[in-house]
Amino acid sequence: MKVVLKWVVALAALAGGGWLFNIPVDSEAEPYRALAYAGGGLALVAVAAGIAIVPVGRWLVDLIDVIFLPSGGSYTPPALYKLPEWMISQGRYADALAEYEKIQKHHPRDVAAYEGRLFVLYSCMGNTAAAEKLFLKAMRRTPPEKRDELQVYMEALRAGSAQAPERSLEE
Repeated sequence: MKVVLKWVVALAALAGGGWLFNIPVDSEAEPYRALAYAGGGLALVAVAAGIAIVPVGRWLVDLIDVIFLPSGGSYTPPALYKLPEWMISQGRYADALAEYEKIQKHHPRDVAAYEGRLFVLYSCMGNTAAAEKLFLKAMRRTPPEKRDELQVYMEALRAGSAQAPERSLEE
C-alpha cells in the first residue's frame, strides 16, 4: 500500500511540476517549456528516489563496505557466551534470553545461540510452546550439516537431560 501511495504522489508531483510551469504555446515562451519539463522531471526523480531508497540504500551500504572494508565485509561482534551463561547461573533468565537474542542477531546461523535460547525457554522458563516454535525456526535457518546437533540437543531438552550450554570466550 505504501508503494502505491508513493507512486500516486510521484505522478501528482509530475503533474504538478508540469502544471506549475505550464506556459501558453507561442514562440516567446519556448524557453519556459524546457523549464516546465525540467521541473516535472525533477519532481519525478525526487519521488522515484523516495520510492527506491531502501534498495539503493542497501546497495550503497554494501558499496561502502567493499571500498572501506575490503577484508571481507562489515564488522560483526564476536559471539561471547559468558554473559548469558552467568545470567542463567544468577537466575536472570529474561536477561540471558535477551543476550542470546543479541548474539543471534549478529550470528543468525550459530547453533550455540539457538541452544542457549532453547535452554532458557524450555528448561528455565518452562515456555515449551515458544521453545518448539524457536526450534522450528532454528531448523530452517541453520546449515544442513548442523541440524543434527540441534535435533539431538532438542531431544535432550525434551527428555530433561540437557545441561546448560557452556561455551568459552574463544568460540
